[in-house]
Amino acid sequence: MAHTQAIRWTKVEDVEEKHIQELGEYAVEEQNKKENWNLAFEKVSMGWFQHLAGNIYKLHIKADLAGTSGDYEAIVWKKHNQCNELMSFQEL
Repeated sequence: MAHTQAIRWTKVEDVEEKHIQELGEYAVEEQNKKENWNLAFEKVSMGWFQHLAGNIYKLHIKADLAGTSGDYEAIVWKKHNQCNELMSFQEL
């Protein structure tokens, strides 16, 4: 039987860093385009990453929809060529 090791998430120590907040804003913008939503990005409140063919970020995001703040989780792949791809986005 082959042994596979799960890749662990590493906590982002400072989610206030500009590039982390920009990834959160990117995730909200992409979700708005994809689903025709009108979320307004507020901030990334927590984050984790995995180094795998670039970095994959799991971000907990606060965003406003029609005057109500909500919590969302986004998975964003930041590829080696610096392109981003929104892999998933869901309400928490």
